[in-house]
Amino acid sequence: MFNDSLKPLLQLFARLAWYNIGYIDWESWLAQDYTKEAAEACQYLAMLRPESIVSPIVDKLLLSIDNLIEAHRFTSLMHCLKRMTRQLVRQTSSYFQGQTYILPLLMSVLPGIDLNDIEKTSMTLDFFDAIFMLISCVDCSSAVHTRNDLNEDSYEAIAKAIQNLLRSLLNIYPMNYRLTREKLDEPFIDFLPIRIWGQNADFDQIQVQYHIPNVDEIDFACDFVNTFIYSELMFLKENFLKVSKDERLRSLTVISSLAIGCFRIVSRIESKEVPNL
Repeated sequence: MFNDSLKPLLQLFARLAWYNIGYIDWESWLAQDYTKEAAEACQYLAMLRPESIVSPIVDKLLLSIDNLIEAHRFTSLMHCLKRMTRQLVRQTSSYFQGQTYILPLLMSVLPGIDLNDIEKTSMTLDFFDAIFMLISCVDCSSAVHTRNDLNEDSYEAIAKAIQNLLRSLLNIYPMNYRLTREKLDEPFIDFLPIRIWGQNADFDQIQVQYHIPNVDEIDFACDFVNTFIYSELMFLKENFLKVSKDERLRSLTVISSLAIGCFRIVSRIESKEVPNL
């Protein structure tokens, strides 16, 4: 176990390591040597206290992505973070926040694949390789049916999914937004899509195809709403003062998402009093 009395000393070493990442010197070999040793120091310090090392390095990396003045720091920080990927993705009793950085990091470092900078591209691909060697890319969307330890962000994502599902079933919207009339699935020998890039479109000739809800889609949406919204309404009616604030918020979020999603098929309410609510 790491002794908490040594925490100030660890933070001192961590700051010394951070300041040497991306060190610039007239002698290129000296700068590379400093950066390498700083990355090794951060790696070993992250093994002791990942909560004190990982987050600052990630924050520095995200700031360096769009930094045009010190572009070299991106490569140096990527080299450092690559050595800390295990501490970044692991979930332990003392530190699990590193997993929340994975998706933002993978999206943010994509500009590092730059054909004009081979070193940056190589370092970015090495980082991707190090990450994907340690994690499993699995669709966990069905985990909500079997696990009860999901966080609030998961409930918000499910609420958005409810809205989008009902809107896609019940709304009238264009099937596509392209301005070409050609069939893009034709064989390349008959039609090459790049030939029509940027060409003017005759709006009188465009045949827009709309999604119009059919009977099956409306029936499915109604069954879906009836399955969940009335149970949530009854739950709030009977337990409004008994449950916690977070539980009320969860139930209201589900009801709100269902109501917004099926708004298009709700008949106009003429009276001020809504029956059978």
